[in-house]
Amino acid sequence: MKQRPLFRIVPATVGCSWPRGFCSHRGDLGCLAEHAQAAGYRAQGLVESLGVMPRELRRVFKETLGIAVKNWLVEVRTVEVTRRLRGSESIQEIALSVGFSHAKELAREFRKVHGMTPMIYRKSGVG
Repeated sequence: MKQRPLFRIVPATVGCSWPRGFCSHRGDLGCLAEHAQAAGYRAQGLVESLGVMPRELRRVFKETLGIAVKNWLVEVRTVEVTRRLRGSESIQEIALSVGFSHAKELAREFRKVHGMTPMIYRKSGVG
């Protein structure tokens, strides 16, 4: 399996049994998403989890994905929220588990991405 440049920064030592960059059966971005989740979807937490310098992380993200780390983290967190909205967890529980301080903060950010609140999204059955 050939590693793409972005994933050379993911260490095999952070709760991973796969070779460097492939710490999950879900593959490259799944692995990095797991690190993001463990880091509370915060760039600084991701830097600490991966053991890299912030500048290196920003550079590699920009070169590989063409987006900022912060923007990627928003996308990953949004995917996790939409997945969990299909279940029966309360929106407050989801908000706290993905790093928001309260449901209103989640609703504000979710609306920016989807154009509707998490409650409307859940009721509409879009996901």
